Amino acid sequence: MQIPYCLFLFSFFLVSSLYSAHCQQNERLHVMAYGEYLYWLAEQESLHFAIDGIQEEGMGQLYAIEGTWDSGFRVGAGIVLPCQCQELTFDWTRFRTGDSEFVLEDGLDLFPTRGNPGGPGNIIDASAEWQLEIDSLRLRWAIPLSVHSCLLLQPYLAVRSDLIHQHFHVHYEVGGANDNCININSRFWGVGPEIGFESRWFLYKRCFSLFADASYSLLRGCQDLQELHDRVTSSNNDVHVEYSILKLQSVVSLQLGLRWQGCINIRCQLPISVQAGWESNIWFDQSGMLAFTDRARDGSVVFPNSSLKTSGLTLRASIAY
Repeated sequence: MQIPYCLFLFSFFLVSSLYSAHCQQNERLHVMAYGEYLYWLAEQESLHFAIDGIQEEGMGQLYAIEGTWDSGFRVGAGIVLPCQCQELTFDWTRFRTGDSEFVLEDGLDLFPTRGNPGGPGNIIDASAEWQLEIDSLRLRWAIPLSVHSCLLLQPYLAVRSDLIHQHFHVHYEVGGANDNCININSRFWGVGPEIGFESRWFLYKRCFSLFADASYSLLRGCQDLQELHDRVTSSNNDVHVEYSILKLQSVVSLQLGLRWQGCINIRCQLPISVQAGWESNIWFDQSGMLAFTDRARDGSVVFPNSSLKTSGLTLRASIAY
């Protein structure tokens, strides 16, 4: 587990040594602040809850939560050091979303995909609700590299901390004492290094530029899961599962877009910038949710590989002094 961290540090020190011949001296320290509006679609894999068709052969249509679009924000502040043009910034990203689905038997054979052992067979209807909360903190240290008069590369090293909380509720309507409720709570908190680069290709009079950013994070943290399967009117066949594990969480982020920069006054003492782009983030194998199969295969437990994805529009405005 120490090897990935060593690779992070080695890569950054290598970039720093290359940079020492390209930096320019600033006259004084600059202070910056920025804010971003996020409009993202969140998708968590393996949020299935029912299937129609032939149960034993796994055929038919699978019903699952598909996710929905919601708003979030990112705010940050930082400084540009007078020596070597290095940037030191701190930002906070917050995103909340949720979605729900409902399916009715309507003449079809409908079966649960998350029923506890000995749980319902054919069901009348099924409903599911999913809620997601993401909070991310990042302390970033960046160094600019002027590769060409029209191209600027800015590699960076950061310390990142993510808190991800998911709640998944499923209800199966069978009738009588066989109605089933399933509540799943998954919580991950981790901290670790992030390495990435930011690139800008300048266009018309250097006021406009295209940007492309990419990063990889490796977070070490704790995954907690609580899963409760119970019958609404009976305590028979209730299942309660809890576990907590240490894990390494990989995160990949990509961003593309268009940026404009200018100044408020003639002396350019208050430079401002506005940018619009598309951002995608992937937390690999994130949720840790387990699923019991239906009673045709009693006692089987599945840990599906389920990555969390967010993607969508970002609008950012920044000012420096």
